[in-house]
Amino acid sequence: MTPPPPPPPPPVAYPESAKNALKQAAVSSAVNGGDNHHPSSPPTRLTCTNDCDFSAGPGFTLHRLIPEPQSNNSDLNLTSLILSAFRTPTGPDAEPNDRDSAEDAYGRKVLAQRLNLASSQCNYSLPSYLLYDARGLQLFDALTRLPDNEYYLTKHEADLLATGGVADQVANWIEPGAVIVELGCGSMRKTKVILDAIEMAVGKRGMGAQFAASPVMFYALDMDAGELEKSLNALVANPPNPQGWQFISFHGLIGTYASLMHALPTSPTHAPRLILWLGSSIGNLTRSAATSFMASLRASLHPTDRFLLGVDGRNPPAMIERAYNDPQGLTRAFELNMLHVVNTYLDPAANLFDVDKFEYAGVYNARAGRHEAYLLAVEPVDMVIRGKSRAADDQQLGGQEVRVTFAKGDLMHVEHSYKYDVMDMAKLIAGARWSMDRTWGDGAYSMHLLAPIADELGGFVFDAATASGQGVPSVDEWEQVWRAFDMMSLKLVKSEAWELRPIEVRLPVCFYVGHLPCFADIHIARVFDLPLLASTRYANIFERGMDPDLDDPTQCHTHSEVPDTWPAMADICAYRDKVRARIRAVTAQLGSRSDGAATAKDDNGEARKVLCMVFEHDLMHLETLMYMIAQFPTHLLNNAADIGLPSASVRMAGQANGRRLEPATTRLFPAARVTLGRSRQDKGSVWGWDNEFPEHDVQEVGPVEVQARQVSVGEYAAFLDAHMDRKDFVPAGWIKSDENQPAGGWQVRSIAHNTYLSIDRNEEQVANWPVCVSKVMAQAYAKWLNNTGNDRSRHGEWRLPTEHELRMIFDSAPLIDPSTTGFSGLRLAPMPMSVAASPEKAFAYAGNVWEWTASPFLGQDGFVADQRYPGYSADFFDGKHSVVLGASWATHPRLANRSTFRNWFQDGYPYAQIGFRLVRSV
Repeated sequence: MTPPPPPPPPPVAYPESAKNALKQAAVSSAVNGGDNHHPSSPPTRLTCTNDCDFSAGPGFTLHRLIPEPQSNNSDLNLTSLILSAFRTPTGPDAEPNDRDSAEDAYGRKVLAQRLNLASSQCNYSLPSYLLYDARGLQLFDALTRLPDNEYYLTKHEADLLATGGVADQVANWIEPGAVIVELGCGSMRKTKVILDAIEMAVGKRGMGAQFAASPVMFYALDMDAGELEKSLNALVANPPNPQGWQFISFHGLIGTYASLMHALPTSPTHAPRLILWLGSSIGNLTRSAATSFMASLRASLHPTDRFLLGVDGRNPPAMIERAYNDPQGLTRAFELNMLHVVNTYLDPAANLFDVDKFEYAGVYNARAGRHEAYLLAVEPVDMVIRGKSRAADDQQLGGQEVRVTFAKGDLMHVEHSYKYDVMDMAKLIAGARWSMDRTWGDGAYSMHLLAPIADELGGFVFDAATASGQGVPSVDEWEQVWRAFDMMSLKLVKSEAWELRPIEVRLPVCFYVGHLPCFADIHIARVFDLPLLASTRYANIFERGMDPDLDDPTQCHTHSEVPDTWPAMADICAYRDKVRARIRAVTAQLGSRSDGAATAKDDNGEARKVLCMVFEHDLMHLETLMYMIAQFPTHLLNNAADIGLPSASVRMAGQANGRRLEPATTRLFPAARVTLGRSRQDKGSVWGWDNEFPEHDVQEVGPVEVQARQVSVGEYAAFLDAHMDRKDFVPAGWIKSDENQPAGGWQVRSIAHNTYLSIDRNEEQVANWPVCVSKVMAQAYAKWLNNTGNDRSRHGEWRLPTEHELRMIFDSAPLIDPSTTGFSGLRLAPMPMSVAASPEKAFAYAGNVWEWTASPFLGQDGFVADQRYPGYSADFFDGKHSVVLGASWATHPRLANRSTFRNWFQDGYPYAQIGFRLVRSV
């Protein structure tokens, strides 16, 4: 039985602007008679009709989803949840912030100081969805209509939809018969922008007949049937053109998120589905709960479906607090309305909670990145509450009583609103196994089009919780890396390109398919005293790659023979599979110890060290393969989406995509003592390469002024426009769309799209990517910047940092989140750097691309070559290679999160994922 409506909240003296907002909200929600404007096709039932019932509405259909399996009476279930919240009080969901685990209660401490409370006690917490009864929905809609300087979220999202290109680009992606489902739809004012765009785009695309035959089916989900019906009526009655809604049919779903998972609509044409979750509603969930929800949603979708998510950024605290405590009092009325809802579900006649004894109190917890809403007891409360069942045949809750007490100043948690910056988003989608197709926004508010990763491809995504560890790799970790390498080398690259060299100074793809197992075969056979699986020929041609001198390619270190004819790929893969079977066997033979200690089966730990060396060798060559692929012509690659790569991006119609970056902010680092390298007695990991040892101190590094982010693609393009005659400054993978164009017209290669992206139009935010160049190019850029006259100060000239300086920078800032840094299979390009990033946030982009240093690659003081692989480092102490630090989007987490790991490249090498930031001495 549906509960009676809650009693009206106490009157609030609203200013005139708030009254107008409430009036406008009421008008938009009013039931309109209107004509039936939806297409004339019959109403579409959900495919899972056993999970819902069906009724018709004026211009739309309504479906009531069954409650979650744990209860066959949703009203009773809510009553039980409320009683449980008071019977066993736990306070707010405790979720230690991953950036500062000791500050989960920081917001309440600030609130206690601000309100002069004796303590920040908070014993009780109620589920936030109790805020959204009919009255709550009306108050919230009124809140979203306040001026931008009072409540900014709605306008920011509406601007992205209407003028930021989101709606138009989504509309051009929609196919005939597609299903669109909106979660927690509310008034659907912003949704209408997308639906209008779809209707209008059909004609422009010349697809009227197809969409008329198979209309788009829009489903709006909400808990309150009355408000859902009102919103659908208002939507149906206001089509974007006089002909009415021609290509969209409308349906309402009455239920919760959980009940939707059991009855998610599907398309009869098998067209991709689009799930909408607008308004930063995800912020009502803790970060862990948001990850769990998105993971369960992903499991309900197909790889071709998409999810459009709106999220609020970590904006200035004053801006956020004003939005959540508006001067009109609408937020206060909205939060206090929860007490009326609680009274309704407990015992409507008793009116157990006296609203006059509570006040709203909100605070932004900047350290946790969330706004926290509480109800504050303004006087002591001591009462007994009880549940009164409204089910005539069920008295289960009728006699239950719970004593509830509040001291004056005690808090009751009712809602939190988490904010997401770029690193928060990266962690969310990685943890829930989504990939980023498209993103819009400038950091203050953003919208993201996400693609679900199919379960069968789950192994392609590295589990950062284990992958960043430094122990002996498990069989599962090997399998993940093998799956990634095979997909990139044998599926993304077309077979006709396997024997081609995309980079002249590197060997063809088929070499690397054979090199990885051959390297493993040789070292594992040696340490385990086993016969080689390779033939003599394979050992001769696959043991070691090449890195010739760029100035004189005839000069090169010792490397394997380069044959005139390579073995057939089928034969190489058969050899590869034999080696992989041996790796599985020896890994199982060694047992499960992961700390590198010697065991009865590995007396001195040597076998474990060899397995770690072979594994990390594979990881480095996986990254090599990634940047090599980017140099292939587009016709030699399959589209990532066609082969099911989880990071495949959907190119959408439209050009501009967000603002360009402002000039990089800087940060002053005082002089500091820097420790480089690591001790050979380090017990924290099994393995390290010879150039990581030994540990030694360097003093008097700094003070130095540092750019807070890497130089961007857009900034480097301006440098190129000033050097049109220097073809040697053009990065690998860049082309000119028009060679006769005096400036601009640059395009950047993207393997995610298998195409070139325009810098001028900032497609896919490519202008805000960190630029990848050689050290020679980076130094030329620094010289140009110093000569422009636009960036002079009392400090010295801009230059590349030394290895010691960059190590100091990385060690002095919260740079790398282990769950997001490095290659995870979630993207095939760098993350665009945020327009609005503060210096602290921008430093988090370390790990997006490697970074050049000014330091030549040499051994640490006391360097000793590792006799397992003596030429690994020593062959390149030639003065022509320089140290690069950090990691890139293509780096495995194991390497990305080891601070002593050093990489190196020739100064003129332009192909790797290496960027740079500049420093100057103070």
